[in-house]
Amino acid sequence: SKAKYYRNCVLVKFIPTDTTRTALLDAIKEKDGLEGDFMFRPDTRSRDLTRSAWLQFSDEAKCESVVEQHSTITINDRRLSLLPAEKARDAIVPKFTLDDERVAADLDMATKLANKLDERHGIKNEFLSRMDDAVFRGFSTLKKLNIVVEYLRRVHLHSYYVHQSFQTY
Repeated sequence: SKAKYYRNCVLVKFIPTDTTRTALLDAIKEKDGLEGDFMFRPDTRSRDLTRSAWLQFSDEAKCESVVEQHSTITINDRRLSLLPAEKARDAIVPKFTLDDERVAADLDMATKLANKLDERHGIKNEFLSRMDDAVFRGFSTLKKLNIVVEYLRRVHLHSYYVHQSFQTY
């Protein structure tokens, strides 16, 4: 039988771009079984500049409970819809986030952030300044971005895409 919730995910649609992850999670009262969340960047090609998010729960029953309790939620006078993520495409990163131009821009911003945090914490880091050296020459821009994002997470306990620092990684 086909699962109603793809990978136990609930899809949240029509999130205003200024909505924070914390505001979204605060609006959802029933968080029992919540195992992960991801807010997508807005698609600049869309007219309304809203974004989506998915919330992953431990099992389908938890998803069902959240959708029943919160078919819609309101944040800053905006009504957001919570729906079952029925297909793989509902729970994956949109293709536009992997455009070469966007990945290059993210690499540049993530590297600048890492350098700023290194400076703030007194870390002398030659690793990031060598991204253009022979060691990394064969790496794609996406691979380099993943390295910098992982560096931010492990060294500075900072999630680049969530724009939040944590106590542990």
